[in-house]
Amino acid sequence: MFTVIDPKYQCFYTFPISHFMELIKSRAYFGLSKQDQNRATFVLLEDEEKGVCGGALLLKKRLSGFPHEVANTLSDFVSPKDYVWKCMVFLSFEKDSPLCTTNEGDHFCQIFYRNLYNTLVEFGKKEGTGFLCVSLDSVEHLCTEEIICWPYIFELKPQNSSDGFFHGILSLTGSQYEAYQKNWKGALFSVQK
Repeated sequence: MFTVIDPKYQCFYTFPISHFMELIKSRAYFGLSKQDQNRATFVLLEDEEKGVCGGALLLKKRLSGFPHEVANTLSDFVSPKDYVWKCMVFLSFEKDSPLCTTNEGDHFCQIFYRNLYNTLVEFGKKEGTGFLCVSLDSVEHLCTEEIICWPYIFELKPQNSSDGFFHGILSLTGSQYEAYQKNWKGALFSVQK
């Protein structure tokens, strides 16, 4: 479902990355320099048939690159000199997408975010990290608040954030991860009955 694009392979995926970045910029989503974009790992889904584009952008940042509320929360566990993975998530439907006009859209979103989370867990294993610092704009946060129920250890709502974005520390391992997996399996089992 998702294509994971490491920085050294971005040259082979210029169109999907450009498309993703255009959509992010159209929503005034986080200032991102060209240098940061070139150092980022992309986790992308592009389905032209369904008119959807989405995924995540992952970038190593120092604590000083996060809002002070998030940096303060992490400062007990992470040295200011260490890098932490920042994850920006985005999903967009084209105006004429069949997912916008049917009930399939909600189901697609559930599957999208579930599979994205699993891909992020695999990324975390590969990179040796048990968490990501997720940032969402207010539109993305509203769209996902009820759908994804990801296992956040810490959440900072847009109305309480100094930059107006949602920020969360997303668990990729441990008890929160296990509870999330168990709850998701339970939800799938009840739907299949």
